[in-house]
Amino acid sequence: MKTRLHLFLALGLLLLDKTALKSVAVIGPRGDEVVRDWYGSTPPYTVPPLVGISCQSVEAMKVAAKSPWLEVCLTRINPAGVRMDAPTDTVLPVLAELRANGKGLIGMKVLGEGQLADRVDEALRFAVTKDAVHCFTLGCESRAEFEGNFARIAKVSRPA
Repeated sequence: MKTRLHLFLALGLLLLDKTALKSVAVIGPRGDEVVRDWYGSTPPYTVPPLVGISCQSVEAMKVAAKSPWLEVCLTRINPAGVRMDAPTDTVLPVLAELRANGKGLIGMKVLGEGQLADRVDEALRFAVTKDAVHCFTLGCESRAEFEGNFARIAKVSRPA
């Protein structure tokens, strides 16, 4: 099973497998700026930022799926439906429609804001193998927690 996985963290670290990536999105207040690098040159071209939203309801996701201008959607997803906009079985078909319409999907609340702390492996396996989102966010409170979660993701993403 091939998985596409990007792990974004607020620790100032971004670990990516460059052999698995075709592109990277820079999101944030300076995401659309072109700055000169330390070599003193300007990139030969730029790519405009994507247009994205954070969906806060199933109805919003359904509208987003049909929107011609929307490119990226942040959505809540986990196996237990914790801190989600609707039960998981209701959300998954809408995510499939978004994907079919070419939208980029970023999962959030993968661990249900910590409520799935006793089910971390299950939640991470779901996020990695369900093919519902292209990548997901995962907050960590320490470098040790980051390293533990990163190791867990590597473990749960391997075929059984």
